[in-house]
Amino acid sequence: MFPSKSRPVFLSLLNARSVKNKSFLIKDFAVDNNIDILAITETWLQADVSNQIAVNSICPTGFGFHHLPRMGSREGGVALLYRNSFNLKKLSPDISCNSFEFTDCIIRHSSTGLRMVVVYRPPPSKKNQLNVTMFLDEFGSFLEKIITTARPLIIVGDFNFHLDNLDDRSAVRFQELLEAFNLVQHVSEPTHKNGHTLDLVITRVGEESVRHVQVSDPVISDHGAVHCETPLLDEA
Repeated sequence: MFPSKSRPVFLSLLNARSVKNKSFLIKDFAVDNNIDILAITETWLQADVSNQIAVNSICPTGFGFHHLPRMGSREGGVALLYRNSFNLKKLSPDISCNSFEFTDCIIRHSSTGLRMVVVYRPPPSKKNQLNVTMFLDEFGSFLEKIITTARPLIIVGDFNFHLDNLDDRSAVRFQELLEAFNLVQHVSEPTHKNGHTLDLVITRVGEESVRHVQVSDPVISDHGAVHCETPLLDEA
């Protein structure tokens, strides 16, 4: 259950498919929806000075922006837009992953906090030479590194599995991996214009660290935004 002496933090997840030409839209989306933490996938940001304009313009007053540049030629990149009242510490698990991108952070406020991981898994193709087995092996190794964290654990991101399709063997294998680590996925609505559930919120079974999970369409990309609440802040 949510602690009685905490107030919820409003957390959202959005696959932006480039923030460079949508920075003001995303900024307004965060403000209009009173979002405390916005996890973004497919930022399409690179590690160069030209992207600093987008980074500066995406942040409302009182917010910070942490991002991991994309690893591919175009797609990818993950980020967190968060209120400056939170303290964000970037973690670096000792693991090399080729099949997905991630940023792993501790987010603190006062005496409370949580561990948040933002993941983007590119869909396998002949061009990137990725496959489901490679991802499941690498993601499983990653989970082994982080699953014993003492803090509440929330994993969000675009995993590019059709979890709405019970006959999709790749999606079933992914669900089986989550169950093996005592994890549960909370999004039950379509998050993509084609009707599939790709964008996920994952926590430990029984931890009850998220509630009120729902999907809206901010008309920013071909993905909907996932919203939920999580306890983090002590009441003043």
